[in-house]
Amino acid sequence: MIKKWILTALLLFAIGLQALGQANEKPRIALIVLGWAQANDIIGIGMIHVLQSYGFVGEDVSPAEIVGGHYDGEALSIVWYDAGFDIPSVNLLTEVALDAGVDAIVAISPIVAQITVNITSDMDEPPPVIFTIVEDPYILGIAQSACVKPAHVTGSIAPVPYEEILDIMRTH
Repeated sequence: MIKKWILTALLLFAIGLQALGQANEKPRIALIVLGWAQANDIIGIGMIHVLQSYGFVGEDVSPAEIVGGHYDGEALSIVWYDAGFDIPSVNLLTEVALDAGVDAIVAISPIVAQITVNITSDMDEPPPVIFTIVEDPYILGIAQSACVKPAHVTGSIAPVPYEEILDIMRTH
């Protein structure tokens, strides 16, 4: 199940980057996380692998070196912003990324996605926002349905079937 939504997020990410790669300047991407979590690292490393497969990141670069830091390659720049589990800092980091002129924002986690979408929705020309590790974008107000959402927003959802939740509860 986790592999399925990670692969979906990576595919959406790659599609978005192809469009950005057609611009005159190299794309600048901000990855924003609420705080350290293994799932964030897995998503980040997976995205770096996708970027490598499309030639945006050199094959000699280790994805682990980029996760949690900065990368400035010939074809792409990536900045990883970590709010340190401080929700108001997500607002600040989103504004910092926008002020830096990023071409896309990857919002990793529900609260980061919600804040980033809310901030960018008021812009005349917002950068694409790609959310991931979001269980339900409809409850968060990110989207009303798969087709009714801000035009600059896309992402993947990670629904957990009710039966699996019960099994986990019983196990614990």
